[in-house]
Amino acid sequence: MAISPHDPSVVLAGFGNSWENDSGASTVIRSTDGGETFSVVNQGSLNLAEADTVVHGIVFDSVTNGTVYAATGEGVLKSADNGQNWQDARAGLPGSAIVHELIGVDSSGTFILFATTRTAAGDYTAFAGGGVWRSTDGANTWVEITGDLPKNQLEDNLAYHYWQLAVNPANPNVLYVGTRREEWAYEKMGVFKTTTALNNPGSGVGWSFLWDDPAFADYGWLDRSWWGEFHIGFLALAPADPDTVVAGGDHLYKSMDAGANWTEIYAANQTADPDEGPWSGRGIELMIAFEVEVDPNDSGTWWVAYDDMGLWRTDDDGDSFSHIDSKHAPPEFGDTDAAVALALDPTDSGVVYVGRSAGENDFADNWNQGKVYKTTDSGQTWAQLGVGVLEGGRPEVLMVGGGGVNSRTLLCAIYGDGLFRSTDSGSNWVRVDGSFTTQWDRDHAWSLAAHPGDTSVVYAGIADGHPDSTAPDGGVYKSTDGGQTWTKLASGNAPSGQVLGIDVADDGTVYAATTENFSWIATDFAEPKLGGLYRSADGGATWTRVLDQPRVDSVSTFNGDPTRVVCAASSFFNFHPDVNAGVYISRDSGLTFTYESSGVTHTQIKSITAHVGSPARIFVASAGGGIFVAVDPAPPAIPTIEGTMINPIFQNGDIRLVVHGISGTMIIIQASTNLTTWDTLATATMTTADFEHIDTHAHLFDKRFYRVRIDGSGSGSR
Repeated sequence: MAISPHDPSVVLAGFGNSWENDSGASTVIRSTDGGETFSVVNQGSLNLAEADTVVHGIVFDSVTNGTVYAATGEGVLKSADNGQNWQDARAGLPGSAIVHELIGVDSSGTFILFATTRTAAGDYTAFAGGGVWRSTDGANTWVEITGDLPKNQLEDNLAYHYWQLAVNPANPNVLYVGTRREEWAYEKMGVFKTTTALNNPGSGVGWSFLWDDPAFADYGWLDRSWWGEFHIGFLALAPADPDTVVAGGDHLYKSMDAGANWTEIYAANQTADPDEGPWSGRGIELMIAFEVEVDPNDSGTWWVAYDDMGLWRTDDDGDSFSHIDSKHAPPEFGDTDAAVALALDPTDSGVVYVGRSAGENDFADNWNQGKVYKTTDSGQTWAQLGVGVLEGGRPEVLMVGGGGVNSRTLLCAIYGDGLFRSTDSGSNWVRVDGSFTTQWDRDHAWSLAAHPGDTSVVYAGIADGHPDSTAPDGGVYKSTDGGQTWTKLASGNAPSGQVLGIDVADDGTVYAATTENFSWIATDFAEPKLGGLYRSADGGATWTRVLDQPRVDSVSTFNGDPTRVVCAASSFFNFHPDVNAGVYISRDSGLTFTYESSGVTHTQIKSITAHVGSPARIFVASAGGGIFVAVDPAPPAIPTIEGTMINPIFQNGDIRLVVHGISGTMIIIQASTNLTTWDTLATATMTTADFEHIDTHAHLFDKRFYRVRIDGSGSGSR
């Protein structure tokens, strides 16, 4: 997207890539009213051979009013009428040029363009077609200035790929370029710089590598000894001081001297030693978090399971975090460097169980990596559990209540294999999925939950996590013997979609978070709707769909308060206007939910966890935005009722009932003479903090009880 420097009412935006764009069309849209409305430009003038070619960037010419350039997967396009009509402008570029980056600068009245191109056909072994390019005549011709940039990593038969660019506006000879990793060469990943970008011939442009180890004061917690992905996803110069350079990808670094020296700016080290933690964030957070669990014995200690970055812990209530993995991914972890599941011992804070997998990288491989580990010393040392048994797929770990620290009952669902149980805190495991109705269900156990007040009652959710899943072959199983045998809940409107999350409130109410398809949102919302949040107040015999969102990723109840329930909905990777992604909270035992997602800026959510402590909190683990915490969310509005007899002298004296509550609360007032059957006296929505009702049926010598409920829907109301 770009805004004209000559007329800010002119805005252009480019699209492409059929996987992310439902229409699959390469398109440029144009606004002449500052973005209030848009229309498609002359599509035919784009003259793109492929329907899904990506428009990577748009640049307005700051010298010539009306001139615009676009970087596409098929070269460079140029417009002379503010983007309405386009023509080819790739003379001098490789014939199959995929232009990834395009920038421009005004140099004494001449608009100079710089571009980077991807190697031909995406071949990781050949540099042909890739490089850095320059145009000084309005994209009429292009000159290659790749110069002496490294092109191949010969010993591994890999080519380099350059993408991000930044130019010094005061001196266009100074140009920076960043490498792109993916499957490309990696020996020199980072930022290169030239001070002769305008040199003729272009082949004589010389480059220097800025990201050698001596240039870094510190790396932060993304230590190069274990994190090798130093590709560049962002590169920019400060407008007021072009010697200030900021660059990074998973990390973020800053130079104040035109790239000579660098320091990390994505985290603040809380110790004097730059190689040690703990660290605190600075607000730049790109990590994928799978789960957050709070120590049952210390509400200031949280464990966080991250994709790629492994296991982290805070001991100061979230002010700073320590990286628990020893230099990340020691050899025994293999490909399971992502922590995806957590279970904490309720009495011994040193005992933690962690399920590990290849994380999001495993998505395309149908989650076929996995191991389970245990620590008894708060993460100093780890031992693998179930060697040869709990392996081969994404693990979900559940601790069932009861037992001692050495006799806990654990359940572990290994995706693609089945369900296993241990009664000795993980020392030994037996398969317990023999009563599942199909092999499909055995292979696709995804989520687990236990009744907090009855250790014999356990639930398992089934989901097809394959990226190309189409059939909603999910469901819920229930065990009444601690997970030894199971029954599928197939009646009473039981969930049949993919069960991504499941939880049980203290009063036994079960909640299942579901979606129709794991890897995308069903936009037709055909009946019956399979995605959403389901609720059962009778142990799974009957179910009600209580939240109408097509994908609910996770659900959690507050221990000790079954009236409060939280869940998270997202649109996964695609957008639909009927999907309202974010956090939903119920304060009436799951009967109704309100959207309360202010501050959650990343709406692809992996899990949500409610924790009752001092204070109460809700943790949201997002897929790329880190974790969000809501502190002390408002408790439910529980009204109180008091009654006084208006005239006690007469036997038929009326009773004045006053309900004290919160304005906007729906209430129902009832009376009974035996505490078994109740008669409704009034139903109303409180418009003020107090609501008054006169019971005209009272009798002086009648024994009469009164109560107020915050709703009148029966089961689960108070």
